[in-house]
Amino acid sequence: MATKKLSAAPFAFVGLLVAALIPIAFSVAIFSDSNWVFNANSLSDLGISTDAFTANLFNYSCMVGGVLITIFGLGKMFIKNGLDSASAFFLVIAGVLLVGVGIINKSYDAHVYIACFFFACTAIALIISMVSDSMKGRKLTTAISVISVTVTIMCMPGFSIFGIEVIYVMAICLWLAGQGLSLAFSKA
Repeated sequence: MATKKLSAAPFAFVGLLVAALIPIAFSVAIFSDSNWVFNANSLSDLGISTDAFTANLFNYSCMVGGVLITIFGLGKMFIKNGLDSASAFFLVIAGVLLVGVGIINKSYDAHVYIACFFFACTAIALIISMVSDSMKGRKLTTAISVISVTVTIMCMPGFSIFGIEVIYVMAICLWLAGQGLSLAFSKA
């Protein structure tokens, strides 16, 4: 009796989709709010913008993006094993937390904690996947992870925490794209 394996393709597509949609949606939100200033405002300030379009776009992008990250993480967690699965576990938690960032906006005290845990979980997921990719000889995804981490760290002295936040989100999206491509072409 043959059993059917779970296909990686739909999950890989979701990973690539979220890696493209979040930067686009956040960029549109940033450009639609004339009061938002890079390195002076946090991304979460977009969620409480006086411009309703900006606030809705940012908050709904976080919610939809969080759901997509959760789906991608679940797919990776069930298709892969070992450190890859562990990385995906933290990605699932990060996805749920990103939904929380969109629902519980900056006007609530809990928002800061949710956002900080989101960033911590994505960092843990990235580091675990970087180790796994390196151990398994996946040079391209290892390089993408190293670049994402290096760029974020190298920007720390020159930017405020708000500027670093934007840079880190873009680095995470780059990493998600690499992980999506890796999952698409994975054999196991």
